[in-house]
Amino acid sequence: MKLLDRFESVGGCIAWEGQTVKASEVRDRVAAVASRLLTLPRGARVALHLGHGVHAPVWLLGCLAAGCVAVPLDRHLPPQRLAELVERSGASLLVTEGRRGDAVTKRIPVQREVLGELAPVERQALVRRDEDPEAPALILWTSGSTGAPKGVTVPRRAVDAFVEHWRERLSVGPEDRVAWTAALSFDLSLLDLGVALTSGATLLPVPERLLGFPAELAAWLTEQEISLLYTVPSLLDRLERAGLPRSLRTVLSAGEALPAELARRLRSRVPTVANLFGPTETNVSTTWFVPEGWDGDVVPIGSPCPYVDVRLQDGELQVRGATVMTGYWGEPERARWDDGWLCTGDRARQEGDAFVFLGRADRMLKVSGYRVEPEEVERALLDQPGVRGAAVDARDGALLAWVEGEDLDADAVRAALRRSLPVWAVPERVTVLEALPRTPRGKVDRGALTLRTPPGSRS
Repeated sequence: MKLLDRFESVGGCIAWEGQTVKASEVRDRVAAVASRLLTLPRGARVALHLGHGVHAPVWLLGCLAAGCVAVPLDRHLPPQRLAELVERSGASLLVTEGRRGDAVTKRIPVQREVLGELAPVERQALVRRDEDPEAPALILWTSGSTGAPKGVTVPRRAVDAFVEHWRERLSVGPEDRVAWTAALSFDLSLLDLGVALTSGATLLPVPERLLGFPAELAAWLTEQEISLLYTVPSLLDRLERAGLPRSLRTVLSAGEALPAELARRLRSRVPTVANLFGPTETNVSTTWFVPEGWDGDVVPIGSPCPYVDVRLQDGELQVRGATVMTGYWGEPERARWDDGWLCTGDRARQEGDAFVFLGRADRMLKVSGYRVEPEEVERALLDQPGVRGAAVDARDGALLAWVEGEDLDADAVRAALRRSLPVWAVPERVTVLEALPRTPRGKVDRGALTLRTPPGSRS
């Protein structure tokens, strides 16, 4: 793999808990993991139940070198769901930190490797098993918010194409300090880990305890002199308000819609701001860099990345190319293909050279006989002063909205929407929350939104 070639020649270092693991030591640790995994059959699945730190990137690269398939697991999932995913992947080995995997191994028989503090490792060569570019590199489980989780099978050629492009496109080098914010189970991590460790840059895993405290996280980013940050818009909004570090030269947004007002605020403070778009099944497939002084109303998802082709078919985005998955692990029937093009279920329109996202086909709402685009209503809500986050859904035939912000008046928000939306698209009820419920990946947890007004909220 090109990624492993680059890692061996110009590997980056990892800064964690006040210490820096030098590039040579990172390589030695990866070599030790790969040597351990060579005892497993080629293509064996290795479940990684690991948090931020040094272990996760080392074991991920070790899996790739040994010709194994890494299966990152979301550590916030309940034991029963974790056990289900380990069993469905057919993992030969479960790698955990401390006793976190006890509940999983009680439910299914699987060999477990328990990691503790970093122990010294001997210098050794990185032994690699050659693999077909089409061979699986990772299985990334979707959240299951629209049904049972699906195992997105990411081939080795997808990892190479994605990391190679973004390292060069963003001109990442040894002077850069890259913050790693997303969980290992989220495809956002592939950019942070892959780009940093193949460019000689420093990878800085964000302490997970800071992710729920934007002011403290902003202070940490400043203290660590972070130059590249890739995360979801909801967190970017809070960080921008708390104060972004002057060292920041590149901000990448993905995972949910980037509000136009936030894009302008970020671009006024950071030289390079980009909106990245693509489902896990394709990784990033389109991108749009915010121009200086841009004053538009909607942030496009941009033009196709050079490693994929993107087309609109009956309003649906379809993708083919190097970073597209080979299918869903063990469930090929769940993927929709059109003569080699992956049907994403994402709807869009084209404006010039760029696409504009219109929402998911499976989120279309029907209210009083009218078709309502929830994303359109959410964009209208985000345009209102003071609204930092928004979610729209239909319950019992009524269109409802939840907004996040301070000093908001629900009636005033509805009145403002009447001036920009058709009457059937104005929510019957707007609930103001101090914070929208979110999944561990930072997306709005729509299943946790209730009709009941929780304490500290207003309707």
